[in-house]
Order: sequence, then C-alpha cells, then structure tokens
Amino acid sequence: MRCGNCGADVTFSSPGTLIVVCTHCSWSSRRTDIDLRTIGKVAQPALIASQLQIGTSGRLGENAFTVRGQLQLDHGAGLWNEWAAEDDEGSWLWIAEAQGQLLVFREVEDPGLESVEDQQQLSPGKQAKFAGERWLVNEVGNGLVVAAAGEHPIAIEVGIQTSYVDLQSGERKVATLDYTRGGVPECLVGERVELEDLHLDPLTQPEHRPEQVPSRRIDCANCGGGIDLLDPEHAVRVGCPSCGTLLEPTSAGSRAIEQAKQIKDRPDLPLGARGSLRGEDVQVLGCMERRVHADGRWWPWREYLLRTPRGAYRWLVEDNGHWLHVTPIPYAAVSAGTYRGQKFKHFTSGDAEVHWVQGEFYWQVQAGEKTKNRDYTCPPHTLSIESTPLEIQASLGVSLSQAELRAGFPEHDLKLPRQSGVGLAVVNTQRPSVDWKIYVALVVLLVVLKVVLSAGAENRVVFEGTFGPTPATVSQISDGDFSDEFKLTADPGNLKVELAAPGIQQGWIGLYGSLINVDTGDVTNFDTSAQQYSGVDGGERWSEGNSKGSTTLGSVPAGTYRMRLAAEGYDAGLNHMYSVKVRSQVPTMLWFLLALVLPLPFAIIASLRWYAFEHKRWSNSDNPWGEE
Repeated sequence: MRCGNCGADVTFSSPGTLIVVCTHCSWSSRRTDIDLRTIGKVAQPALIASQLQIGTSGRLGENAFTVRGQLQLDHGAGLWNEWAAEDDEGSWLWIAEAQGQLLVFREVEDPGLESVEDQQQLSPGKQAKFAGERWLVNEVGNGLVVAAAGEHPIAIEVGIQTSYVDLQSGERKVATLDYTRGGVPECLVGERVELEDLHLDPLTQPEHRPEQVPSRRIDCANCGGGIDLLDPEHAVRVGCPSCGTLLEPTSAGSRAIEQAKQIKDRPDLPLGARGSLRGEDVQVLGCMERRVHADGRWWPWREYLLRTPRGAYRWLVEDNGHWLHVTPIPYAAVSAGTYRGQKFKHFTSGDAEVHWVQGEFYWQVQAGEKTKNRDYTCPPHTLSIESTPLEIQASLGVSLSQAELRAGFPEHDLKLPRQSGVGLAVVNTQRPSVDWKIYVALVVLLVVLKVVLSAGAENRVVFEGTFGPTPATVSQISDGDFSDEFKLTADPGNLKVELAAPGIQQGWIGLYGSLINVDTGDVTNFDTSAQQYSGVDGGERWSEGNSKGSTTLGSVPAGTYRMRLAAEGYDAGLNHMYSVKVRSQVPTMLWFLLALVLPLPFAIIASLRWYAFEHKRWSNSDNPWGEE
C-alpha cells in the first residue's frame, strides 16, 4: 500500500496493525479492508535515550517479540516512551519506559470494571478490584500524546489529552485505566520488569541509550551563567547554581520560572559528581532543601537526586550529618508499615515543603511545593511514604556512613556536615538482648555445673563430738577441750565446722577453735556462734536467731588433725553442753554466686547504653517510643 499523502510505500509488518505512520512524511493512516485512510500529520518522536527502537527484538518469558511502533507522551514530568510490540503469537503488548523503569502491559478484555467506571471515586491510596486482583491507586493524572511513529494495533490521536489512573498490586503487578474516551475505561494490566527480563537482541538496539547521553549546555535566563545539563532529555526544572533562579530548559536556552533567591548554602556533594554507591554507578544531578514546621521552628534536611547509567533515579538524603541511600519502591508492596516481611515503626509525619533547589530535576519542582510525608524506621532501613492529591509514592532508605559516602566519591574531597544526634536509621551497636541471652546461658551452665559438682562432692563427716559445759559466768571463756584426732584425705579441701547448742532458748554461745595439723604443727583459728531469743510484744509472740552456727575453712591440706575448742556464754547460754561436727569437701555457694554476679554489670551497662542511644534517637520523633 501507498501513503495517501506522499505516495511512498507503506509496509505492514503485522495483520494486527491498525494505524501506521509514514516514515517519509510522518502522516498517519488507518488501515481498512481495501485501502489506507489518511488521518493527518503527526509529530515525530523526539530523540530520547532508550534501550528500544522500532525493530528491536527480544523475548519475554516464552514469547519472542518485535517492537513495531512508538508513542511519546508527556504528563508534565518530561517525555516518556511507550512501545507497541507484537509477540510471536500475534498478540500485542506495550513496553513503557519512565524514570529508568520498564513496565510491560497487555490489554485485558472484560476485566470487570463496573466498580471503577467513575474516575472521581479513585484517588491515591484507594483500593479497587478488577481483573481478578485487588489494586491500590498510586497516581491519578492527565497526559498528552505528543508524537507517534511506526505501527500500532489501536487508534491513536496525537495531540489528544489523556486521562488515566495508575494502580499497583504487590511488588511487580501494575495496571492503567484509561478514561480518555469516557465511559468504561480501557484496561491495561502488566508488571514491572528488569532490562534483563526482556532478553533484547543487542544487534537491534539503538545506539542512543541512556548510558550514552551527552550533556547539554544552557545559559541562565537571569544571570547568563552557563549550566551543563547532565540529564538533558528529562530535566524539567533547573536551579541555577550561580543566582538561584528556577529555570525551565527550552530548545533555545532557558526560561525563568521563579525569581532568583540569595543562595546561602551550597550542596555538600558537588553537582555533576560521579561515584558508586551500593554497587551502582551514579551521578549527582541536583540538590534541594526540604523542611517541615513543628514546635514553632523549621526542621530542614537535604535531598540529592542521583541518576544511574540506565536512567534510573536514586536519592541521597542528609539530615544532621546522617545519610540515607534511598530507592523508590512500589507503594502497593507496603502494608501496615511492613515491607518484604520487615516491620517498621512510625517515626514522624508532617507536611514537607521545598525550600530551595539547585541543579536539575525530572519534574516541575519549585519552592513551596508540598507533600504529606510519613517516615518509618527499622535500622539500618527507613520506609517513607509521600503523597499529594494526585500521587502517592514509597521509598526504601538504608543508612550510609560518611566513610561509605567518601569512598563512593573518591575523586572528590567531600566536606561533609558534622553529625549531631542519632540518625533515623543509624544502627544501635549495643545489643543488650544478646548480652542477656549470654548471661542466661551462663546462669544455666553454672547451675548445671553446680549440680554436677555438688553431686560429686564428698561432704563427709570426719569428726563429731560433744563438749562443755560452757562457763557459768558471763564473759568467761572455758579453758578449752581437745578433740580426738581425725584424718582429711582431700588435698586440699574445705572444712565446715558446725556448732549445735539445742539447750539455749534465751541466750548466746560463742565457740573459739584452733585446727591443729598433728604432722606439721600448723594451726588455723576459727570461730562461730549460736544464739536464739524469743518473747511476746503487743500480744504477739516473736523469735529470732538459731541454736546452730557454722563456719567454713577453705583449702585445708590433707593430713591428721585435732581441734582445741573453747567457749563462752551469755544468759541461757551459761553452763550448757554443745556439740561440734566437722565435714570435709562441703559444696559451697560462694564461687557460684560470684560467677553469677560478676557478669551482671556488663549486661546492665549494655542495656543502659542501648536505652540512652534509642532515647536520643526517638527524642526527634513525633511518635511515642515503642508505638507503631
């Protein structure tokens, strides 16, 4: 067939093609059963770095596909491409590229859209159910079809204003409801994919890819200063680093959007700096200061826009010298503060506004732009939700030390701000739970050891005898009695001397002894006492003390021993008989108790340090510590 405008041959690669754009004159035509019906001239797509072009082939899953056509759209955040591709079964799919992401869609027939016919009922964060899935609305907006090329399976109208709702389900599934034509919306359902998932044939890919985009120089419309656009195909707003004027890049240069502001602060990361963070090469495109107003003052922080070679965007966030590396994530993958099974605690909420802008950004940012922010923490990660009346986004941050940041930009001598306070995602290195687990394990081990040692202890009576009577007068010590000899076999071992005076009820007996080694003559002195009192006070009977006493001698060598014993008494303890029993190898609690007590301060100190660290962190929160 021939183009109805210029007469050039028009080739149809697929029987499913409905609209074709002539490669010679850019007129679009509609295919009918017998000929081509000319529609009108359309704009040619602008050259935007892409991994795809008409003719690119690849494979998604089990099906091979070939790109047949291209649409170029704009919804105020720069141009993006949507590619019409046909698979080897004759079905069509759409591959959308936006902000470094790849989305693959297919049109769904009869998806059950009765519940979403009214677009006004859908707003960011609302739920919808169709096509057998439960969806979350993440964006409501309008776009403009600005250009077209190649073949398309549907009627396209360049210049038409589109109305759409974007939705998500889980981490990968996406959907778009197109309300442009009114009534029941057209429904496209698909998923996020990685470039590797498309298995593109490199021989069919374009030369002008995202990693090969050159910079473009423009002049500031206010001060005339030169500005190198590092992401020229997507830069929608540029903050002049010389005078602070907010600019809109144009084909001829730039147009001032916002009057110049005095620049008091400079970015800590140089605009244009190249580095590597978290395994990705990145380049710093822009810096903005954002802030919230609370407790009668402004609380500022800075956000740096980064771009990867593939055109994806990342962020570096600096707050009081603490840094976060932030990556966008699907909002639908977040549920009740949980992402990928990780539970986050609510930290702050507030209305954030842009204070100033330097460098370039991919949307129409300007000072005073506001979003509703909710931040959650689970160190070393953060979870952030930002929303406007038209869009809701989520992002995952990970704490980045200043050492990691400097290592990521080794060619730049970074002058980073001094850290203060405790960062939102800084890891608390104190681990009291670990210390307490170790302590509990030690206690269990000691108890088992104590039981084993006690079971194996001799605890044998090596001597037992009765002595006395004690002196008949107070403060008089008996002349002393000698015990029979007895042998100790443990070398060395402890001894326990036990005193029993069952006859006292209102008095006291003191025992003074000497343990004499018969073989060496070595003497070890000891003493103990027994006392017991009772009475009636206010009609109630009371008693205290015990008619028994004991003392332990440690590390006594083996050998033959005897004892010299002397006693004194008081009150009912006068003129009383008493008995003495000696045990060898008696289980003792002293070392057991010391082993329990000595490690305890370490666990307590670790707990106090952990608490002080967390208390300092949560002092910056608007949420009571511990609440979700």
